Amino acid sequence: MFLKKIILATLLCLSAFTIPAQPTLLIPADGSTGIEETPVFEWSASTTGTYSLEIYDCLPNSNNDGTLQLDDFELALGPLSIDTILNDLSGLTYNETTGTFFGISNGITQIFEIDSDGNHLRTISLNGFEDTEGLVWIGGTQYFLVEERRGRVVKIELTENTTTINYPDTYILLEGEWGNNLGIEGIAYEAATNSLFIIKEKSPSALYRIEIPENFPDTIAPAFPFDINTNNFGCSDFSGLHFHQNLFILSHETRALVQTDMAGNELNRLQLNDNGANNTLESGILQAEGISLDNQDNIYVVSEPNTLYKFTNPNPPPLYNVEELAFSDENINTTSLTLTTGLLSSETQYCWRVRDNISGEWSDYWTFTTGIITDLATPPDADADMQLFFHANNDSLTLEFSANQATPNAQIIIYDTKGKQVMHHQFDASMTSATTLNIRQLPMGVYIISLKINQQNISRTFVKY
Repeated sequence: MFLKKIILATLLCLSAFTIPAQPTLLIPADGSTGIEETPVFEWSASTTGTYSLEIYDCLPNSNNDGTLQLDDFELALGPLSIDTILNDLSGLTYNETTGTFFGISNGITQIFEIDSDGNHLRTISLNGFEDTEGLVWIGGTQYFLVEERRGRVVKIELTENTTTINYPDTYILLEGEWGNNLGIEGIAYEAATNSLFIIKEKSPSALYRIEIPENFPDTIAPAFPFDINTNNFGCSDFSGLHFHQNLFILSHETRALVQTDMAGNELNRLQLNDNGANNTLESGILQAEGISLDNQDNIYVVSEPNTLYKFTNPNPPPLYNVEELAFSDENINTTSLTLTTGLLSSETQYCWRVRDNISGEWSDYWTFTTGIITDLATPPDADADMQLFFHANNDSLTLEFSANQATPNAQIIIYDTKGKQVMHHQFDASMTSATTLNIRQLPMGVYIISLKINQQNISRTFVKY
């Protein structure tokens, strides 16, 4: 009886100090499009009480330029050994469509699909490939991989049913002398220019950039964004590469991940040595070979033979500008709300969140985009000096607009729904009445296009099919 009383008292104490979880989303799904004028919002919570809800007319945060503050990142997962992978993991890429990672090995040439928790989902055999060191997803089912000693860049297709990939008839061969174990180590992709970045390990180190050709020539002479052999950031080698607004360059000997701009200026770095990553990495990473980011800007690193690490920023900058409040209610006594008419505008992205008034915990920001609302009573602003329209298909996006003034230095920026800038176009002279952008390489999904002109900012959403 005495033991039962102790157990009961312990349980009561635990329940008294349990922190209620923040509200979680039910509907509409985050990133939903075509939402009607009077949507129903629904969430769940661990307590029973009242809730506060806020809806903002939001755009991606203009102060968030895509530069990650690597000095703030900390170890969140790892070192995690993936026991079912016995080969040397040497490259990593993230597929936004599947929400999973694909790693590649350079001993027995294979590709491994891995989820964000490090679970090994499947293995794909590579027939005819040699010394595969890097892999990058470029959209859809298309990937490129690199072979270190051959100096080759090979395009492959990988679907959910792929079990084996045979060596293709054509590939890109980089000019230069190859054949040793100090060759190509990493590959990255820039969608805005449909270009690949490729990095050579050492003796000498080199950073190449090539625009992906429609037909692969026998050999290709790459460009050099900057001389990484001279400007080596104090690194003795390079083992991995990733592109996200800037370049992320991995060195396994120096045990560092360096973020640089496109001119080769170091922005910051994540230390991967003993007590690195803000003293959260107890033992430094040995033989770090691959690096990738997920769609939440978490950094994943793989090291030989089979180890995974995840690094996160505990205080990331806000993705969205939420200064313009469209609706708020601080005393909702149910876990759902139906919005009244006349509050939302057509084809506009909104951010919303919910607070549990008992715990004081706010949810994350979720987004949705309205469709065409035909019965809006407010007419367009007659004094506006421009209008923006667009027509999109799989390959191009055309903007048509009018402006009463000359428009030098106008900018067109395209963001994904997570606030990441995926395309930027700067005009040096007056714009014409129609401009067409090549969006062939953007993955399918919802995007926000922003026209910054004459101290105004006009934004629309579109869907790439």
